[in-house]
This record gives sequence, C-alpha cells and structure tokens, in this order.
Amino acid sequence: MRSVFLPAADGALTPRLRSCCRASRRSPGDGRPGRWRRRPRRRLVVREYEPPGVRTLHIVVDPAPPTDEVADQIARIAASEAWDCVKDGGRVVISASGLEPTREERDVWPLLEWLARYPTGPSGPSGPLATNREELIVVTADPALIANAKRAWVVGDAIVDTDVPFERVGTSWPL
Repeated sequence: MRSVFLPAADGALTPRLRSCCRASRRSPGDGRPGRWRRRPRRRLVVREYEPPGVRTLHIVVDPAPPTDEVADQIARIAASEAWDCVKDGGRVVISASGLEPTREERDVWPLLEWLARYPTGPSGPSGPLATNREELIVVTADPALIANAKRAWVVGDAIVDTDVPFERVGTSWPL
C-alpha cells in the first residue's frame, strides 16, 4: 500500500474532512466506525492498494523440435505450466525463436490456441521481450536453449551440462 499526500490549495480543511472528524452519537445498526479522529487532517491522503506480487511467467519452447512426439510433449508441458500460473492469478507469455510470441495473458485459452499451432505458428518478431520477467521457464529438447532459464524441462535423452534446475521427461503421456 502506498500513501500519497495531496496538500490543499490554501492549507485549509475541506468541508468534508472537517465534518467527518466530529464525534457523533451512534444509533443501533449504524455501520460507521465508532471512533473518530480528534484532529482533522490538514492534507488529503490518497491510498492506492497494489496487489501482492503478481507472478509473470515467460515460457520459451523449442523452436525446432526433432519429432512430432517431442513437439506434443513440449506443448503439453507448456500448457500445464501456463495453467498453473493463470489459475493462481498470474500472467503468461509463450514464445519460441522465429515465432510470434503471445501477449501477456491472464486467460489460458489464447495460450492454448498458440500451443495448438506449435511448432508451425505465425512467424513474426521473436527477439527478447523487453519486460521484467519474474520467471523464465524453457521447455526444449535442445540443451543449448537452457542458459538463461530459472528452471527447465528437457524432453528426450539430450546430454545437459548446466546449473539450471531441470526435469527430464520422455515423450509418453502422462508424465
């Protein structure tokens, strides 16, 4: 929560602040608070309530999976990660090199539509997204793509030499 103080133009109290600072008798069923301030404020206060850290998840998928089975597994894992984030109130972006990334979404359906077209989705700008990402997850069969991830999923038997925590999965479903 952040408080912003707005000074009055002439330093005087506004009529509303002056009237709300008076003590008054309460009647049964009155929903107003029972205690009133003894002194009125000389400055207006505006409070902005900010939600606690909303999670933003960026999922990077392998741009060129070796087989259709690997592509299906990558899409399943990405959909699962996206759903976990969205159901908790977070936002998700899915991208792959050479493919147009999704917008930052709070709804799972546009993300699933993007994954349904994967790996042959619409081509477009695929450079690094210039926004602050709290979490970067890579789902790939190519270990070279893991370098900047916070965590990763590796599909298949590729040899991985990294300090990034990762989970290895095959192409069968369920995991």
